[in-house]
Amino acid sequence: MHLRPLPMTRVANTALGAVLLVMGVFLWWDAAVAAWRWPLGVALGLYLVVRGWRMEVVCEGGGVLVRGLLRTRVVPGVRWSR
Repeated sequence: MHLRPLPMTRVANTALGAVLLVMGVFLWWDAAVAAWRWPLGVALGLYLVVRGWRMEVVCEGGGVLVRGLLRTRVVPGVRWSR
């Protein structure tokens, strides 16, 4: 079973990455900024946009897979009771 946020929430999850992505592009246009800063901002922003969009919880027989904003975790041995 896949548990995903609503589309509006998924867009909101990508907001932080989108802000960093736009700031990285603006730093690229500014000649006074060091050359290593804009690629870092663009790469980090793009990473957070993709991770924010893909956040979900996957429930399987052996455990629960949680795809978060910064990392993916597996919670093993979850017992389901009814």
